[in-house]
Amino acid sequence: MSNLNPITKILCILAVNIVITFGVNVMMELVMLASVSALFWANGKWKKSIRYILIFLFLLFGDKCILPLISAAWLSTLSCLVFIAFRKFFFCIMAADFFISTTEINVMIASMEKLKIPEAIIIPLAVLVRFFPTVKEEWNHIRAAMRMRNIGTGVGQILLHPIETMEYIIVPLLFSTVKIGEELAAAALARGLGMKKRRTNLCRVSFKAADCFVMICSVTVVILSKLYGGY
Repeated sequence: MSNLNPITKILCILAVNIVITFGVNVMMELVMLASVSALFWANGKWKKSIRYILIFLFLLFGDKCILPLISAAWLSTLSCLVFIAFRKFFFCIMAADFFISTTEINVMIASMEKLKIPEAIIIPLAVLVRFFPTVKEEWNHIRAAMRMRNIGTGVGQILLHPIETMEYIIVPLLFSTVKIGEELAAAALARGLGMKKRRTNLCRVSFKAADCFVMICSVTVVILSKLYGGY
C-alpha cells in the first residue's frame, strides 16, 4: 500500500467525509483511526501516525473525563468545541494530510489525466496540494526569523500576547500565502497545464491490487458507519 494511486487516496478522503456526514460513535472513530493510521504506517509515516493517535486519545480523554468535571458554562462550551466538534473533523484533516504528504504532483496529474478528468479540476487541485506544504515552509521561516529576534513562538506567548502574535505571525503569513498562490498557479501553467494539446508524462500510473483492497475497505467502512455508526 506504499504506492497507492492518487485517485484511491482521493476516494479515501471522500469515504471519510461521508462517514462523518452519517455521524459516528466512538467505535467507528476507532475504526477510522486504525484505518488511516495503517495507511500512514504503510507509507513509512509512522511518526505522523503516532502523533495523530496521541492527539485523538487526548481529545477522547477530554470528552469522557475532563468535560463532565467542568461546571462553568462558557468553559464547557469551549471544551465541547475542542473535545467533541473538533474530534469529528479530526479524521478529515488526518486523511487530507495523508494525501498531501504521500502524493507527488506529477503522479496525481497523470492519474487524473488518464481518467479524462477536466483540467478545470486538475489545475486547482494541483495548486491546492502544493499550497499547504509551501505554507508550512513559510510558517517555519517566520518562526525562525522571530527566534532570531528573541520573540517567543510558543503556545504561552500566543495565549499571553495574542495581538503581538497576530502582528508578527499571522499578518506576514497572510501576505505570503497570497504570493504563494499566485506563484504556484503560474508554475502549473508553465508546466503545460491548460494547453490544448495533450501533455506528455513520464509517470506510469495504474490501479494495483493494493488500490482495490483499500477501495473495498473504504466502501466497507462507509457501509458500517451507515448501519452501526450512529450516535
